[in-house]
Amino acid sequence: MRICAVIVTYNPGNSIFACVSSIKDQVEEIVIIDNGFTVNGPDPIDDIVKKNGIMVIRNRENLGIATALNIGIRYALDRGYDWVLTLDQDSIASGDMVKLMTSSLDEFLKSNRGVKIGIIAPTPYDINAGKFLSRGEASDRGIAYLKVARTTGSLICGDVFKSTGFYNEKLFLYYVDDEFCLRAGKCGYKILLARQAVIFHEEGKKEFHNILFWKVMYDNYSPEAIYYIFRNGIYMFRNSLGLGPVYIVFIPFRLFRDTWFILLFSKNKANDLKHAVKGFAHGLAGQFGRLVSVKQ
Repeated sequence: MRICAVIVTYNPGNSIFACVSSIKDQVEEIVIIDNGFTVNGPDPIDDIVKKNGIMVIRNRENLGIATALNIGIRYALDRGYDWVLTLDQDSIASGDMVKLMTSSLDEFLKSNRGVKIGIIAPTPYDINAGKFLSRGEASDRGIAYLKVARTTGSLICGDVFKSTGFYNEKLFLYYVDDEFCLRAGKCGYKILLARQAVIFHEEGKKEFHNILFWKVMYDNYSPEAIYYIFRNGIYMFRNSLGLGPVYIVFIPFRLFRDTWFILLFSKNKANDLKHAVKGFAHGLAGQFGRLVSVKQ
């Protein structure tokens, strides 16, 4: 099994060093797809290239997570890699993550010959929330089935892209992994969760608040993230019959909850709500791609 890791970056901080360090000895090659560096100061990608000799493909502008992933995946497939490991810039793989995922696959296939495995995922641990985010279902010997796997840490078989196609670039950001996984599922591919393999990740800038007797977690997304969550949420809802009927229920709940959380906890309610409304309207109108800034 030959594996190429694809890391997508955008204004990376020093966490990119830990990300690269955690994975470089677990795969044959790493390629970084850089969506831009717009902050003052030295670009850490330059140091990584000098010290590690890693291949970097620099986009002229922020093309979004889906397009960047597709560029990296095509790079890997063109060079004959049969599996692609996708990572975010702030994710850190446990020391034996890839080995545990591949051994979980081998163990699973011993008693499940003929099952098409498209994606193997590690167990994501949210550093901010201090907990594991997914444990899967129908577990057997540390292996579980998933409907959807997060992009970060996913080990994807190259054959999946031949039948499923690549990531949906018009979504740009958010629900990119959901949409891809559901399409792969419709093509007959299964997603495995390797419970013992762990990927450490920061899921947003979470805050904890008390509502009466409940302690709730507020994701504190940026206004731009709110736009994509609402817009692409509408996309998932409108396509739920073809992708996953659960989104008929999940999306209205998610958007209702996020709206109330903005009203209750946001420090810039007017601007966040403006982005939510614009995202909702663009989703209904079928307007996708990169966000054109909302005036504040």
